[in-house]
Amino acid sequence: MLIPMENNHTVQPPDHYENACDALADRAIKQAAAMIKAGRRPPSRHDDRITHLRMVSYEITHEPLSEGNPPETPEIASRYEELHPSQHEPEALPALLSELEALHNTFPDDAKIANYLAGVYGLLEKIEDMDRICEDLYRRHPDYLFAIAAIIRIYLSRKEVAKAEAILNGRIELSLMYPDRKIFHISEFIAFYDMIVRYHLVREKIDEARTALTLFKQVAPDHPTIARFETILAVHDMYTHLKSMSGKQRRATRSAKRKNQK
Repeated sequence: MLIPMENNHTVQPPDHYENACDALADRAIKQAAAMIKAGRRPPSRHDDRITHLRMVSYEITHEPLSEGNPPETPEIASRYEELHPSQHEPEALPALLSELEALHNTFPDDAKIANYLAGVYGLLEKIEDMDRICEDLYRRHPDYLFAIAAIIRIYLSRKEVAKAEAILNGRIELSLMYPDRKIFHISEFIAFYDMIVRYHLVREKIDEARTALTLFKQVAPDHPTIARFETILAVHDMYTHLKSMSGKQRRATRSAKRKNQK
């Protein structure tokens, strides 16, 4: 599960907490899938000089963006950057966790602090605590994109698809989720499309997942989640191909038997 933040960073917990879709591919199948797609993965188009990208109906920016975020807490607004989990080495995370827990207890409505806290819980593999904070974050800020993406990913990981669908309510594009907004931060885009691809995969809507992933790759081609999604889709393609070949073989066998019986 990915806990995106409001600046240019994301916090990525250990791989084992990725959506249940990863269970589709064990180590051996992942290796086979990697071989299947070897040589046809498009080269990276990432360019650090690109800081602004215009989409069809909205813009994506790497620049700081306040739009879409709940109000800041004046007492701690100046400390947001230093409290971001990406600013700390792994060995410093326990101390950061204690500080964020204290701040969250004092300022429970501060969305950024809750988001950071959930991210650190994830990095420390405290998954139940991470889910608890994300659920509370969504309860307090139901229109906050990161809270929406987080709660939907939680429901998908629990196979509670109906709950995820009720929140998403058909809004499978950013312009549908926030029709009044014309610009989004790159971390918002990543959080949203990470969730949308998972949503389609859990519902076994492979074509829709592939379409969403294509857009995801256009904006953030080097994001690590993309490689996981590509593996899942490659495994699906492999299974589909093997199933098709098996069906053809069965039909050929039946046809041969009928000819021999004549």
